[in-house]
Amino acid sequence: MAEKNFKTISKDDFLDLLDKPGTVAIDIRTPEEIKAGKITSDALEIDYHKKNFQEELEKLDGSKTYAVYCRTGVRSSHTIMLMKKFGFESAFDLDGGISGWGKF
Repeated sequence: MAEKNFKTISKDDFLDLLDKPGTVAIDIRTPEEIKAGKITSDALEIDYHKKNFQEELEKLDGSKTYAVYCRTGVRSSHTIMLMKKFGFESAFDLDGGISGWGKF
């Protein structure tokens, strides 16, 4: 079982986390934002602004490790705190989001 952990991590640490087996990436940007590209093609897409956002989060397996990202890091920071509240074991968000990464 993974150590319970919820924190904001650097780009390098985030990319390292994505390379670990079992880590699930979640892109919480809007569909319009996602059209610009994703960090990883297999990231789950759960729009932070949808009415059922919290319900979609609660459907996920709380025992897995999640790497959550958005455009600037604000939504992802809020999301990992929600995940902690919902009893998830481990979730990390990307410091500053993916803005500034350029094209994918």
